[in-house]
Amino acid sequence: MDVINQVNAIETWYDHHKRDLIFRQTKDPYQIWVSEVMAQQTQIKTMLPYYNRWIEQFPTIESLANGHIEQVLMLWHGLGYYSRARNLKKGAEYVMEYYGGTMPHRYDDLLHIPGIGPYIAAAISSIAYDQPITPIDGNVNRVVARFNAMVQSLGSSTFKKKVVETTTQWMNHAHPSVFAQSLMELGALVCTPKNPKCDHCPLNQWCHGQTDPTDYPKKKIKAKVPVYCYKVTIYECDHQIALVKPPYADHLMEGYYRLPMESMVEPVNTSYTIKHIYSHLIWQLYGQTIKVVDKDPSYIWVDIDTLIHDYPLVIAHKKLLKKLYTHS
Repeated sequence: MDVINQVNAIETWYDHHKRDLIFRQTKDPYQIWVSEVMAQQTQIKTMLPYYNRWIEQFPTIESLANGHIEQVLMLWHGLGYYSRARNLKKGAEYVMEYYGGTMPHRYDDLLHIPGIGPYIAAAISSIAYDQPITPIDGNVNRVVARFNAMVQSLGSSTFKKKVVETTTQWMNHAHPSVFAQSLMELGALVCTPKNPKCDHCPLNQWCHGQTDPTDYPKKKIKAKVPVYCYKVTIYECDHQIALVKPPYADHLMEGYYRLPMESMVEPVNTSYTIKHIYSHLIWQLYGQTIKVVDKDPSYIWVDIDTLIHDYPLVIAHKKLLKKLYTHS
């Protein structure tokens, strides 16, 4: 009986407190797919303008599959984790080829689409198709860990198993589409990482971790993020800048152009520096400008203004150029 009451409490709370988000106004699995991909590693308020522009430019799977990768990357520029954009396009092409442009209904079939893993497959299955499969993200992990006062470390097999058990019990008594979004919204608005609003939580009377909620979930010790130093050379000629064309050995931000750069062991004194943080490493860039008379044909030469505003250049190098040429 408690499980049913818990589910009812969560769904009722959601009905009264959910945010009015544009991608919640549709059951279109493609639009739900795009919204979930964009929301990964990105705050909702940040991704919403990108989502609106994307759906305006690529309203259907077919339009995305037929679009140019350069256009895809430019629409994504600034969101980070650029493999997400490339995988969306690859996924659209896959759906066109194997499913005639219609998203499959089966969870296992969704997993075959490039860029769709268990979480997004579950989100599409539950939200678009009302299937009882809970999408488990960081918000859901946090809610369940606190609800059960879990001592298992986040990410461990025992942790994952317990989260699946708890959410499955709830989902078996829920309206799948509503409940999937309710649980994620609860973690985003109430059961937040810092300063959780326990007094306003619909699970308050059953939660075992509310005495010390920020103790959960238990974190594993993170490995130190490596820092790589590079000297970046900005060759300028006739108001144009030299670029290096992909692919690159490190496969970072594939499809984007770079300024010429070389690895360094020790930092050097240059007029401007940039620190750029990726998900698993940090670039420390030391820039220098060299004006040349002749354009080296081994490079691609692009107008400075175009390069800064309308060109698929890696964001770290774009920041470096903006610092030099726009003083921003």
